[in-house]
Order: sequence, then structure tokens, then C-alpha cells
Amino acid sequence: MSARGIIKSYYLVIKKLENGGYPTKKELTDFLVDEGFKVSLRTFDRYLQAVRDEFDINILYDFTRKGYYIEEKEKGD
Repeated sequence: MSARGIIKSYYLVIKKLENGGYPTKKELTDFLVDEGFKVSLRTFDRYLQAVRDEFDINILYDFTRKGYYIEEKEKGD
């Protein structure tokens, strides 16, 4: 995949998580597939880690809601 495609997939994941709703890994990967990306569950794990590392966005899993979310940063961070 091109660098542009990878960045777009990261953007889509971030936007989906910003919309809330605690999507599951399957829902997020299905969303990317619907957007034209070929993504396995393992590739998706790599995407999440890259977003965390490259963009300093803390993506967490909520075991109660069984889905992912972006942890809000406190003011001044």
C-alpha cells in the first residue's frame, strides 16, 4: 500500500473512533474494508500501534463496553 493509502487508513480509524460508540476490532476492520482497504485483524493491530506511536493518540480498549476509544488528553498535555 502506498504511503498516502496508509495515512488515509489511519485517518479513517481516528475519525471512526472520534465518532464514539466503542467500535469493536471487527467493526473497525469492516469499516476499512468498506472504504476500499484490504485489512486483516493483524494488520489492524499494526495500524492501531502506528497511530498511537506516530500521532501520540492514546487508543484504548474498554472491556466493559467491548470496544475501542480515544482517551481524552488533559489540558496542558
